[in-house]
Amino acid sequence: MSPILQQFCQYYRSFDQQPLSMLDQLYSETIEFQDPAHRVSGLQSMKDYFSRSMQGVTRCQFDIHKVMEQGGEACISWEMTLLHPKLNHHQTIRLDGISHLRFGEKIDYHRDYFDLGQMVYEQIPLVGRIIKTIKKRLSD
Repeated sequence: MSPILQQFCQYYRSFDQQPLSMLDQLYSETIEFQDPAHRVSGLQSMKDYFSRSMQGVTRCQFDIHKVMEQGGEACISWEMTLLHPKLNHHQTIRLDGISHLRFGEKIDYHRDYFDLGQMVYEQIPLVGRIIKTIKKRLSD
């Protein structure tokens, strides 16, 4: 595994305990970051987004399942453990996802794929029941 991917995995395994200044070692100044909720360009914008996203978070860690690397790109499957007082009655949320990365010495493209509904909308009492009901009907 490339050294930058090893650093990436180590950083995100204890994401909630890592200083945002460490992102300088992982990402290029021109990083393009996207997840289901946001798209940001540039390292400072990414740091600002992560800072806002982590406000109030009690715990956020990633269990890295698999790293697939080829020719300066990687796909990393993970499970995020999230604990936030405003979500799921302050109970742990577990969420599966995948990160797609492009890199040289540092990462210059990072896109996360996960179910935003599972992370946020399903944790809101009335909305969550409606979404879970719809998902159940679709799977029947």
